[in-house]
Amino acid sequence: MSETLNADGDNRLQESLTSQSRTPEELIDELKALSYAPFPIDLEAIYKLYNIEIIYEAMDKEISGILEKRRSGWIVFVNQWHHLHRQRFTLAHELAHFFLHRNIMQKFTDVSYFSRTNEKRSKMEIEADQFAANLLMPKEIFIEQIESGNNSISNLSDIFKVSMLAVKFRAKNLGYI
Repeated sequence: MSETLNADGDNRLQESLTSQSRTPEELIDELKALSYAPFPIDLEAIYKLYNIEIIYEAMDKEISGILEKRRSGWIVFVNQWHHLHRQRFTLAHELAHFFLHRNIMQKFTDVSYFSRTNEKRSKMEIEADQFAANLLMPKEIFIEQIESGNNSISNLSDIFKVSMLAVKFRAKNLGYI
């Protein structure tokens, strides 16, 4: 990226960025170009870059997060009672809704995995979970960790700063379980 935000609040970059969708890989590349460490991914930097406000608040235990368009812009609400690793996945999941689905809906309410009923998950929720997993646990880095002997679910959870359940799903989707 050749443009950066200046101290005067120039939003040209932000406007051009929000006009298109992004893949997890593109987001990682954008952060690298802005001199952020690519891993672990700095979700708050992405939220700032795209001018999305984050609010941590008390919610029912079954609600993980909410992404909502308001007059002032997009806001994500994250359940403050959830574990930090769960909150990171929620932030990544809500980013997915922003990039992939914001032209379809203006409010997304996401329930915790453990609170979901046996009903079939929507295509949008599956896409958001896949996006979040790819963003937080990039395939190449995940494989490197496993091949270097870091194959404990608990260790991988700490390395990627996600829940052990998220690590299990990622390992299964990559053929390791």
